[in-house]
Amino acid sequence: MNLDEWLKLTSEQRNEIRSKWRYEWDKWSHLLFQAEERFTSEYGNHPKISLISPSRLACGKNPGTSKNIVISEPKISVTTTLRSPEMIEELPSRFAHFIVEQRPFADTRDFYIEVWSSILKNLLHWSDIQIKDWIDKNHADNLTGKGIIFTNLPPCSYVASVFLPKSKIGLHNLLKFREAHQEIERILLTEFQPFRPIEQINWSALRTDINKILREFGESLPNNH
Repeated sequence: MNLDEWLKLTSEQRNEIRSKWRYEWDKWSHLLFQAEERFTSEYGNHPKISLISPSRLACGKNPGTSKNIVISEPKISVTTTLRSPEMIEELPSRFAHFIVEQRPFADTRDFYIEVWSSILKNLLHWSDIQIKDWIDKNHADNLTGKGIIFTNLPPCSYVASVFLPKSKIGLHNLLKFREAHQEIERILLTEFQPFRPIEQINWSALRTDINKILREFGESLPNNH
């Protein structure tokens, strides 16, 4: 069945097919991809749309088996440049009988920039210009909302490698180097808990813990002024 055939069905017939998605989504997923392609052709040039993609489905275990089952309705996901709860009102809420979900990205973008800026300023004493240059070089595209898996990782995960850049690998064991990155990431994540105001971050403790790791490589954070 293709999308045109799907559209010609009655609501009862479509619901009969939807009832099969729970266990057989792989057999029907092409309908969502075709709907997403057609939606993109109609709305993809909107200046406030960053990305259009089929949504990732919420899945659970089928009781009594090891197979996953779909537990959420498939959606067309639309990432926008707006702030929640702003919306692009001219977009439909459903398209080709699939939900259209708008995902404003501006708040997420600002959160990542705020965390990166606070870490780089307080621990490495970077200037605003240095921070902007680093962001532009490494994450300019991601911060437009076009990086579909970018937000799978928290902001701390992206900045941890700055403390021991690749140029320092030379004389050190690569595995030890990677372990150091992972430990710095863990330290940052422990301090930057979800919903914890940045004003409550214990920068002194962070400096102490990160310096313990850096000293193993003959490095240290710059002294406080």
